[in-house]
Amino acid sequence: MNTLLNLLNLFLHKHLTQMNSDHHVERIKKAIEYLKENPGKNMSLKEVASIAMFSEYHFHRIFKKVTGETPRRYIKRLRMEKACSYLKSDESIEIQELWSRLGYSTASHFSKDFRIFYGCTPSQYQKKIKEKKINEIKAGIKIMEHQPSPEEQEV
Repeated sequence: MNTLLNLLNLFLHKHLTQMNSDHHVERIKKAIEYLKENPGKNMSLKEVASIAMFSEYHFHRIFKKVTGETPRRYIKRLRMEKACSYLKSDESIEIQELWSRLGYSTASHFSKDFRIFYGCTPSQYQKKIKEKKINEIKAGIKIMEHQPSPEEQEV
């Protein structure tokens, strides 16, 4: 009888822990969605934690467990991915507009983070994108210039 009670307690503990864990993940997902929708908004850990209805300490701990990153690192990575997206989609975007749009207070701080993530400055990255597009256009033109005529294709 005692063994049966121990097994039942173990089962209940494991089941309740899993339910609690699933609930924690859902709450963290809410915070992540908010961060994705507002990459340029400067928020304190307390503000983001309140979205997930956790204390700052628990939010930090659970966020890292769920995502594998600290909230600060996650936000930086999210901003850097957004910066690359902007640079790729809008060749004429000014770097100053980019860093202010993404919630940075200075260009140097933005450039430092960008360099850490991508190994180059935002301007260098933008230049590489332009060069790549030009090379792709040139390659496309060369292919079109060297297309065999219908007579050559039959041979």
